[in-house]
Amino acid sequence: MHKQILSAVLILVSGLVSGQSIDDIKSYQNKYPGAQMVVLENTEELVIELNKGELEIYETYYAKKLYLTKDAPMFREKQLSFGSFSAYEDMIASTSVPAGTKYKKIKTKEFTTSDDMESNVFHDDSKIISFSFKGLQKGSFSELSYKRIIKDPHFIGRAILQDGFPVEHQVYRIIVGKGVDVLFTEYQIERDFISFSKTEDKGKTIYEWTVTDAPIIQTEKWSPQITYYTPQVLPRIASYQKNGATEYVLRDVNDLFSWYETFLDSVNTDVDNPMIKAIVDSVLTGSTDELDQVKRIFEWTQENIKYVAYEAGLGGFIPRSASTVCQNRYGDCKDMSSTITQLLSYAGIKAHYTWIGTNAIPFTYKELPTPSVDNHMIATYIAKDGQHYFMDATGRYGEFGLPSSFIQNQEALIRLAPGKFELYTVPVVAPEVNSIVDSVQATLTNGLFTAKAVSLMGGYYKQNLQYEIEDLSDDEKAKFYKAYLRKGNNKFLPENFEESNHYPSPKPFRIAYDFTIGDYAMENNDELYINLNLTDYFSGDKLKKDRKTPFEFKFIAQYHNVIEFTVPEGYAIDFVPEPIQISNELMRYESAYTINGNVITYTSKSNKTKLYYNVAEVALWNKSVNQINKSQKNVIILKKSN
Repeated sequence: MHKQILSAVLILVSGLVSGQSIDDIKSYQNKYPGAQMVVLENTEELVIELNKGELEIYETYYAKKLYLTKDAPMFREKQLSFGSFSAYEDMIASTSVPAGTKYKKIKTKEFTTSDDMESNVFHDDSKIISFSFKGLQKGSFSELSYKRIIKDPHFIGRAILQDGFPVEHQVYRIIVGKGVDVLFTEYQIERDFISFSKTEDKGKTIYEWTVTDAPIIQTEKWSPQITYYTPQVLPRIASYQKNGATEYVLRDVNDLFSWYETFLDSVNTDVDNPMIKAIVDSVLTGSTDELDQVKRIFEWTQENIKYVAYEAGLGGFIPRSASTVCQNRYGDCKDMSSTITQLLSYAGIKAHYTWIGTNAIPFTYKELPTPSVDNHMIATYIAKDGQHYFMDATGRYGEFGLPSSFIQNQEALIRLAPGKFELYTVPVVAPEVNSIVDSVQATLTNGLFTAKAVSLMGGYYKQNLQYEIEDLSDDEKAKFYKAYLRKGNNKFLPENFEESNHYPSPKPFRIAYDFTIGDYAMENNDELYINLNLTDYFSGDKLKKDRKTPFEFKFIAQYHNVIEFTVPEGYAIDFVPEPIQISNELMRYESAYTINGNVITYTSKSNKTKLYYNVAEVALWNKSVNQINKSQKNVIILKKSN
């Protein structure tokens, strides 16, 4: 029956192709002003059934798109990727180009399969099929259809029901045969342009999501990954019947963990490897504290094992042994997890394989117990007091005890022992750890704002800065610092830089420097006006009132400024602004001025309170930012004293 449904859809679509009027283009341009392209029809049909006791899984796809602007040629080249777990068949592509009052159809004849050389992976089995929509131009439309064979029941995929282009009509259909149990994760699906139906026909269950007139999904300033706010359906096979017995696939996180564990069965089975033993003995010489030993092993792996993504089929899931990694001196995230846990095992210390998703993934393991819920692997050490140390050696400047920024607030699947796991949410690092502390001693010298400064960068700020400056020459670094440390206005001129506390020092990275700012003090008769707030951390942070998407930050940080300004001779203090304090569920901000003799000290401290913000919080965010920006424009007033 499902083949009849698909055939009917394709016949209908073929009618749309031949009946498409060139005059319709103007109506679509009016309906979707500014859109480069509109999806007229998109049909995806996933079939999961039993064939002679074996699972058969495949997906058929058809899409017809109309191009509304002169940018159409930018969509000409198309690529589809695949690897060990899928394959494409029956691929057909064509372009219908305006020719007077009719269309000329140009079929794509060349489909080229090659290794995916654009991949960020050093070695994998991913391949791409490349082809072109010939003659694509404004007013033309493309058609693409294919069949995708799914070879492993753990990798079903997902359907995105709203994207960056308007959609006239889209259908996502799943046809499930008798003896197969399928579950779904529906996310952000409550939209008035999406409808759902479930029907039964000849022993098959048909699930169907229909999209009608879906608007363009917005991408705005600070928007998180689109996966956080686009409607999507993620199916999974819970179980199926085989030879009278039930085969379980992915009912819940227990099934996912059991499957993941099979990848570890043959990893690090050795217990007396001379090379591993020599490394551990050398690294731990003189250390008796267990936490210090864990730190040393982590830092040795970080320093000696080069990160190289290396995947092929299930090799993308199976770690290589520590002995192989230590001999090769390179590996991917799984290999580093394997190395850390095995080196610590030789030291008599237990560490744990840990699967985790980065902040590109919005799901927990309960919500989505499939391989789509995680894309990273690390090692975890659990101290006797219960504190968890998440060790990701893929970053050269990642500090021990500080999780990678992109796994904050993400749920980790920690293998505690064979058959036993723990779900643990990685905490968000406190803003005080990720701090920028600016200390400035300044005055006016012949009308020029002159100062000595020390800037301290901690936590993720330190990590990021180390990456930025690691390969810069002195001249390049001076230019970088001029932008990075900018204060006052565009006449900020820093010099005489002195750096200290480079990684692996646990102290904040320190930069001492001198600087001047030209034309910074404003003079009016016998008064001088000076703004002691030298930074603009919140300028430009106001958001649109009609924002459609949530917003997020990579980490939360604290900005702490202390400016000691010595009043120049011949002037007296006439006015300093009142203190301000803001404290709500979104952010903290405070600033104040104190006077001690002829020295005015301005202090400010601020931080956001969380990583992720909802659209409903935009109004309070803007109100707070407005208050801060207004206060940061305040000036002190000095008056000539003679």
